[in-house]
Amino acid sequence: MALTFELKHYEQLSKDEFFDIAKLRIDVFIVEQHCPYPDLDDTDKQCFHFMMKKDGELAGYVRLIETDKSPLKKLGRIIIAPDFREDRLGKVLVQEALKATHQQFPTAEQVAISAQQIIIPFYNKVGFKEEGPIYLEDRIPHRKMVYTF
Repeated sequence: MALTFELKHYEQLSKDEFFDIAKLRIDVFIVEQHCPYPDLDDTDKQCFHFMMKKDGELAGYVRLIETDKSPLKKLGRIIIAPDFREDRLGKVLVQEALKATHQQFPTAEQVAISAQQIIIPFYNKVGFKEEGPIYLEDRIPHRKMVYTF
């Protein structure tokens, strides 16, 4: 199992990479989760895309968002491809995305995510802390969580 990680800004992505990312996000967030919403947005053009590949195939993905010049950054669209879920790569993906965030933004103090309620315990194990009330995002209960470096 050869895992590789790549962080690229939108302009650096190849057409095939962006296609693979978009297809994975649509397959899971829209089709699998029965949640029709415009997954592709203007943030895609302004953020970094963190890819985890296993033997050259996209196995996981995270969108790294510089919210502004503040010490808070965001991770979004955190996903493991269905074919790789049995490999239990979620923790590795999030830990590596946090490392990449800190390398890209060394002054970042915190990273926020909008976590689906059902997987809050997973994010707690990675070091995220719950913040604020549960809210609906695209008809799915979510909660803001923050990781402090």
